[in-house]
Amino acid sequence: PGLEVAGGLVVIAALCATTLRHRALLPAVLWLVAAPLPYVLWPHGTAVSRYYYAPSTAIAAITALALWRLTRVSRNAGIVLVALLCCASLFSLHRVLAIQYAYSGAFHFNTRHDPGQALLQYQRSVDIHVYPENAAAILGNRAKALLLTGRAPEASKAFLDLLSRYPNRRDFYAPALRASVASGDLGIAADPSGSQEVTEQMLV
Repeated sequence: PGLEVAGGLVVIAALCATTLRHRALLPAVLWLVAAPLPYVLWPHGTAVSRYYYAPSTAIAAITALALWRLTRVSRNAGIVLVALLCCASLFSLHRVLAIQYAYSGAFHFNTRHDPGQALLQYQRSVDIHVYPENAAAILGNRAKALLLTGRAPEASKAFLDLLSRYPNRRDFYAPALRASVASGDLGIAADPSGSQEVTEQMLV
């Protein structure tokens, strides 16, 4: 974090110095500095990506001005740089799509209490890309959705894999045990009504 803050201060200082020569940058630089300020003092505020949506417009403006200046110097260089930026954006597009599917899965799972639709969205997210920083949460909710939709053997296998990768996630142990019982992996008789009777309260 200290290195990131130092790097950010260097970039802002460089932008401020450039602004002295190119006044057109001033509104964008001011917005870049001012927009994140309300969240800086929040607990974990700087770790939430959506708080950077507003200041990202300043980055877009600065990039546009830089490209405009470059094309005045060399039109061909400006065209090449624009093409490279477009390619870089498309390269990361699948990651954006994956996280949107994960958010949709969380909405259906936690708000609409629709494990079937949640499972569909989580599976789409996992099939595209899994972010290491939130892989445990996404894969855990996918496993819970498998159990809630009556797919106990698949849920049991998914939880066992999760526990081998994240042994310190204590919130996985209870649903993993229920999935193992429901699928018969432990040799214990499951509820006669079947795994369909597993409820969200039982996963806590």
